[in-house]
Amino acid sequence: MSLRTDGIFEPRFYTLPCRVGESIWLRPFGDVHRDAPHHAAHEWQSWLKRVTRDSRPAWYFGMGDYCDFMRAHTRALVAHAEIEAENVQDRLNEGGKRTVEELAEELRPLSKRIIGLLGGNHWMELVFRKKGETTRVHSDKHLANLLDVEYLGTQSHLVLTLDDGKAGKRAEVKLIIHHGAGGGGTIGGGLNRVIRMLNGWHASIGLMGDNHQRGIVPVGSQLDSRLVAGRAVVVDSVRFVGRTGSFYCGYEPGLPSYVVDKAFEPSNIGTIEIELALRKHPRTGLHYVAIGGYQPA
Repeated sequence: MSLRTDGIFEPRFYTLPCRVGESIWLRPFGDVHRDAPHHAAHEWQSWLKRVTRDSRPAWYFGMGDYCDFMRAHTRALVAHAEIEAENVQDRLNEGGKRTVEELAEELRPLSKRIIGLLGGNHWMELVFRKKGETTRVHSDKHLANLLDVEYLGTQSHLVLTLDDGKAGKRAEVKLIIHHGAGGGGTIGGGLNRVIRMLNGWHASIGLMGDNHQRGIVPVGSQLDSRLVAGRAVVVDSVRFVGRTGSFYCGYEPGLPSYVVDKAFEPSNIGTIEIELALRKHPRTGLHYVAIGGYQPA
């Protein structure tokens, strides 16, 4: 079976500190394509510098395609190459390791705040040999290992509990995140694909990367009934969907690109950010998470 990604799903549960009345921020990043000729190096370095200096409490997670490695058809060709090409495979392997290690060093200042990393569809199998034993590791998982963070597979259901540290002052928000699948070339088509994913999950936020679009929008509310001190109340939660941007410039004068070849829309360079505010509802007394999303300049 030949998969575009590794096809792995991982649910994860995290508790994040947050005072009632205050906010934390989520900063997904992905589709960096760091070693590609079209990598937006200046914008990537500017983003790293900005978020490293930002004093606001923020948590990060990766959306895949950190390096510009092989897609499925190329991985199949390399895996079935003749033995005479073994030295070529060794050079590819060592080059891949170096690229991942360089990226890990760039991300290391953020590592204590990275929740985890999704895998993408641009990846390669890295080979490690030690004491006569051979180990093969997904390149995105190797990046997670170097940063000492969790690898989240291609798709993850994240359950985040914002906790004030005092009894009862906590609330949770759920996200369903995927490296990305389908959606066409328009922003509407890309977001509709995320809505279809979100509709299958108990979650307030659905995110995808992959198509290099960037944007996050509210898509209506969900209502729920609760009993509070023996009294029925109705609570609502706003749902958001987003595409998480890219650091890949497809249109560069004189530089060939599949984006030009297929007349794709240009990438929207950068990331999105999500604000999560822990609040107490004035009518019900329940603690809840208010959500906001935007595209920073």
